[in-house]
Amino acid sequence: MKKLYNFILLSLVCFGANAQIVNIDQNGGSSGLIVVGQNNYHVSESIYLASEIGSAVFSGAGNGITKIGFSVNAGTVASLPVTITNFKVSMKNISSAVTTLANGNNNTTGYTVVYNGSITFSNLGWNTIVLSTAFVRTAGSNLQVKIERSNNLANSGLVFDPSVGNYSNPAQTTLSSRRYNGNAAITTTTALTATGFRPAIQLIKPFPVDAEVIGILNPYSSCYNSPQTVRVGIINNGTTTIAAGAASVSLEVATANTFLGSVSNTAPIPTDSIAILTFTGINMPNVGSNDELAIVSVAGDAFAANDSGFSGVTTTPILSPLPQVEDVEGAFNVFAYLRSIAGSNAWTVLSFISGTGAWQNGYTQNDSLVPRTGGGGSDFFLFDSWNQPAGTVSRLYSNCVSLPASGISRVSFWMSHDSAFATNLDSLYVIVSNDKGATWTRVGGFQRPDDALLEYTWLKDSVDISAYNGQTIQLGFEGVSDYGNAIGLDDINIYNIVTCTTFVTPTFNQVAAVCAGSPISLPAVSTNSITGTWTPAINNQATTTYTFVPNAGQCATNTPVTMTVTVNPATVPTFTQVGAICKGGTFSLPTTSNNSISGTWSPAINNQATTTYTFTPAVGICATTATMTVTVKQPTTSNTSISNCVSYTWNANTYTSSGTYTKTGLTNIAGCDSTAFLNLTIKQATSSNTSNSVCVNQLPYTWNGLSLSATGTYTKTGFTNAAGCDSIAILDLTVNSTPVTPTFNQVAAICVGGTFTLPTTSTNSVSGTWSPAVNNQLTTTYTFTPSGTQCATTTTMTVTVNQPTTPTFTQVSAICAGGSINLPTTSNNSITGTWSPAIN
Repeated sequence: MKKLYNFILLSLVCFGANAQIVNIDQNGGSSGLIVVGQNNYHVSESIYLASEIGSAVFSGAGNGITKIGFSVNAGTVASLPVTITNFKVSMKNISSAVTTLANGNNNTTGYTVVYNGSITFSNLGWNTIVLSTAFVRTAGSNLQVKIERSNNLANSGLVFDPSVGNYSNPAQTTLSSRRYNGNAAITTTTALTATGFRPAIQLIKPFPVDAEVIGILNPYSSCYNSPQTVRVGIINNGTTTIAAGAASVSLEVATANTFLGSVSNTAPIPTDSIAILTFTGINMPNVGSNDELAIVSVAGDAFAANDSGFSGVTTTPILSPLPQVEDVEGAFNVFAYLRSIAGSNAWTVLSFISGTGAWQNGYTQNDSLVPRTGGGGSDFFLFDSWNQPAGTVSRLYSNCVSLPASGISRVSFWMSHDSAFATNLDSLYVIVSNDKGATWTRVGGFQRPDDALLEYTWLKDSVDISAYNGQTIQLGFEGVSDYGNAIGLDDINIYNIVTCTTFVTPTFNQVAAVCAGSPISLPAVSTNSITGTWTPAINNQATTTYTFVPNAGQCATNTPVTMTVTVNPATVPTFTQVGAICKGGTFSLPTTSNNSISGTWSPAINNQATTTYTFTPAVGICATTATMTVTVKQPTTSNTSISNCVSYTWNANTYTSSGTYTKTGLTNIAGCDSTAFLNLTIKQATSSNTSNSVCVNQLPYTWNGLSLSATGTYTKTGFTNAAGCDSIAILDLTVNSTPVTPTFNQVAAICVGGTFTLPTTSTNSVSGTWSPAVNNQLTTTYTFTPSGTQCATTTTMTVTVNQPTTPTFTQVSAICAGGSINLPTTSNNSITGTWSPAIN
């Protein structure tokens, strides 16, 4: 979607932890079923998050909310102001964990009534009421607001801004509100239905002194050639009157044009009153965007965040000659601006995607608007009156256009219109301003092309604007909604038809010959003021004859006017190749070619690296550039790393120790000096010595392929170590005597579950381990295995595990309550013990 510039009165709002005004109005849209509803009775409850308000804002003594506001979006604007009676507002703090509301009955539990009376909606935008009871928030809590209207009067026509969902999740499905609109009186059993639409709300705590910039009112975008007037609106949000001259407003204009000035209020500004300060004599003749910054200063102002306002206005170009065409494709070269006159802006640009349909009114699938065939492109302007209430007026208008002094000047356009409601007469007016947009005159009016059509169509219309010949004007299209049918607008053409009595032959001064490749410029205006274009396209490589085609409407002769522009071929400079050099050597490049063309070389000579140089002929010589590459050969450095055992011979020298060695004075293959490096590592032979003991019963002992059976020292040669050098292995072998049988004291028998320990060293000093693991549930035979190379055999031991005996008793006879009981302490099978619990 491309952007049109919408210049309206700029309203500034404030957010933040220390703000005195908090607006919760994200996500936009419109709703006629909130704030006051459209039936005889209305109730709504809504949750506003601490994160939306500010965790600590409006908390603490003296910091409570004293005003609230609701934003009128649209409605029966002509009937404003509208006063609603029996309007009650209640508030309460709730847990920050509660963010949604389910269906439920109306109740007043926990609420504080902060207002009960009438509310007047006097304008579009925010309308506020002063609370009868200030409401203090609990820091960190969410705020729940209840609105009731009980005047038993049907309400319609007012549409309000909602705040859809919660700030953290703006989807309509976040049910942060519930409401009732109906004709039955409100009671505690009135059922409320959950919804995602909360009323947009403004929470206010005034300071004693607080002036706010609420908007900058600019003139229309136009081709300014005279000083302009800009108005800045300020409001007194404080609780005390601002004295005459106490508020100073500075205005700075920057970017395309510059201005800096200040104005003070000439009359006192009471609480909640607006003052308009006027700046005159602002020069804005330079084409482009003008950025504006307004700042209000009042002594003692307690809230600086709302002291500034930003806006902008465009100084437009003057379009000439005709025709000027706006095809709504790409940039908006002619019609670039829009403005709301009554209600909201209804103009937009519709970009059509083939196969998906374009604009549909939702009333019938067969009633839609799509781009026109036959050159209409994919986009068009849309005045969407289907979604705007009756009486909405907004204006699409152009840059400045200079009309010729004579001929017939007209504006033509293609128009389409959906036809869902044959009795709703939405209108489109062609308008003209010849005073920089200060006033506009309707010069033609149109409604639907054919209200009998059930589907879209496009028809072409035009309006005569010859009454403005010789003037610089702005053209516009003013859409007026009857809340019924949308209007399409495309391919706007501002043109002039000239009736000629005499014809002029365009004359030109001959364009001088050029060198091939040089730029050629053909004049767009003849010496006798005829404008036009040349064909074919300019060719700066060959001599070409061009024909001048005058623009329409100039009474130029039909006889072709031609001009031949000579293009001389360029000579290619030739040079003898400069030979290669070694790095640091010298060479020169000739300043005159072999075929006598003088010039210069770039870049500067570089004797360190191979470089390509470009020769540029001297000014005035018809020759091409040429290049030459001069090779610079580089010295080389070789670096070799070698590992060797004992010694190494390199460059006729023998080296026996590790180190880095250098050889200079060498010549590489390119014939340049070179240096060689050797990183040498001398590896060493090694000798390993191993000692081992074995028992005689473990013979023979195998080592490195040898079968050994006696104590002694054995040697093995012919090994290569990890460094790749010869090595020797030595074994010191000890053969021990006949193996010993380990002896142990027998472990005594145990009861099941008892404990016992198997010794890890025998009574004859043999150490080792037992297997399997100790088992205190069953009688088990365990095997002792000597550890390491001890000359000893294995042995076994069986540990007996006895099973437990169950005590038996003679049953004690039953007794009467309170009688005595005697439990025996020894069982019939002689097992002694105690009883539990205590006798009862």
